[in-house]
Amino acid sequence: RMDCLEVMLERTSRTYNTEQKSEMADRKNNYYRKLIQQLTPDHILPGVMPILKDLKKNGIKIAIGSSSKNTPLILERIGLAGYFDAVADGNDLTKSKPDPEVFLIAAQRLGVLPKNCLVIEDADAGVEAALAADMLVLGVGTAAGNNRATLRARALDVVSAEELINIISNRNQALHN
Repeated sequence: RMDCLEVMLERTSRTYNTEQKSEMADRKNNYYRKLIQQLTPDHILPGVMPILKDLKKNGIKIAIGSSSKNTPLILERIGLAGYFDAVADGNDLTKSKPDPEVFLIAAQRLGVLPKNCLVIEDADAGVEAALAADMLVLGVGTAAGNNRATLRARALDVVSAEELINIISNRNQALHN
């Protein structure tokens, strides 16, 4: 919360003390939580549901790693909470992306080695965090321009769960050869 507020305040010429910043951060978060209450399953991005359903059907464990402390509420509002076997969010973190902490916590909660994970990420800092965790990464949206991503796609509706499973399988075979 405070990091986001600091970014917004960089654009002002006014200075604020710690107490004022804390009040603004609380107010900003209250506005954000009100917006979250308006979320519905209609806000799920194209391609997300088919991938989640296919991964589940194939017995693939799924986690979400987000710096937001509102992750559980957001997942509940859009109807995705039941698809994730583990959640690592801002309530668990001491470091933010590009530090790999959030993804390492998610992998640990899944009981999966980081090298056996594939992260779907829409920000460059997240791509770097996934790579630092020794995970494969699909860069989508703005992160599709990150040449360091293992795979890149403009959106999830052009990617299949089968492709993602194959990428992980191919890496595991290469590691064992």
